[in-house]
Amino acid sequence: MTQAEKKLAVAGVGNLLMRDEGVGIHVIRRLEREGVPEDVILIDAGVAILDAAWQVEKCERVLIIDATDGGEEPGAVYRYKLEDIGADGFRNGYLAGTHQIGLAEALRMNGLSGTIPADITVIGIQPGSVDYGTELSPEVEAKMDIIMSVVREEIERLSGNTDAAE
Repeated sequence: MTQAEKKLAVAGVGNLLMRDEGVGIHVIRRLEREGVPEDVILIDAGVAILDAAWQVEKCERVLIIDATDGGEEPGAVYRYKLEDIGADGFRNGYLAGTHQIGLAEALRMNGLSGTIPADITVIGIQPGSVDYGTELSPEVEAKMDIIMSVVREEIERLSGNTDAAE
């Protein structure tokens, strides 16, 4: 199946050198090891946000995994749609991503040329630490099973597949 035939792109966003800021990448790496349905493409977007935007524009749906500051305890999971994020990058008064420009904002910019996927969902994870380091904070690492369960449920919902892995 070619990338153009993929229904759902799951993109992990973040900086692996800043602990929980890289949680989206950690999720993608786990999904790569565990497997996903055949019509799902996994993208390690890292901090190359604009590069990732063109990779997902041909997909029907996009699921973005990113660190999100919603003011809750580390490891808290948020689910929201692209349209919930204001032009200023905030959702309900909280920063929707922890970078200056996120994948959601890059996709919104692509939408100006008519190339935005129809359905964009964001799973945000509350960071505990965004200091320098390559490991997740103990608080977020302790909640990774819950985070992965939420991500898998969202993949199943968005892809229409009931199989969690190939």
